[in-house]
Amino acid sequence: MIDLFAAFEDGEDADADLMYSIEANTNPSLFEAVAINGDPEELLLQFPTTASGSAQLTLRATDTDGHFVDTTFSVTISNAPPEIASIPDQAITEGQSLSLGVTGSDPDGHALTYRLVAGSPPGMTIDPVSGALSWTPGEADGPGDYRVLVKAVENSPEELSAIRLFRVTVGELNESPDLAPIDDVINFAEPDF
Repeated sequence: MIDLFAAFEDGEDADADLMYSIEANTNPSLFEAVAINGDPEELLLQFPTTASGSAQLTLRATDTDGHFVDTTFSVTISNAPPEIASIPDQAITEGQSLSLGVTGSDPDGHALTYRLVAGSPPGMTIDPVSGALSWTPGEADGPGDYRVLVKAVENSPEELSAIRLFRVTVGELNESPDLAPIDDVINFAEPDF
């Protein structure tokens, strides 16, 4: 809110005697509401959390004799990118399931969509809405070190995003050796007579 009594002054009329009006708005779709109300009068600007852009507003103050003055100013609403909370490096073994929740937030309140960036381990998945990440490495995946890049994209026209890197170390699972079946062997020795 902008206090119009503080913004305009007239040497002959009291602030309360001035009439205020909005003369121009170069981007009406940026705002949910642009209004002058209250006592003292204030300029009220309301915009949705998804708003981003700028507008030029022209306000007019008119005194009791019909004299007026206009002032034009810019309003810029910017969109801040989302953030992803830190993800600690992980260590698992072949066949062990990895499950973790990727947590992101957007300072402007936009919903986020999660995805894995190319180069993440084959078979790893992430739920685009909840951020639930899962992977079960197979025998061929260990031993190995993997870089995982998680991306959170805000659902806005700008589609600002954040990327978080963490590593997964897959250890070799030492399994027991397989034993092929051995056929029974029967040897009959001939007696020495």
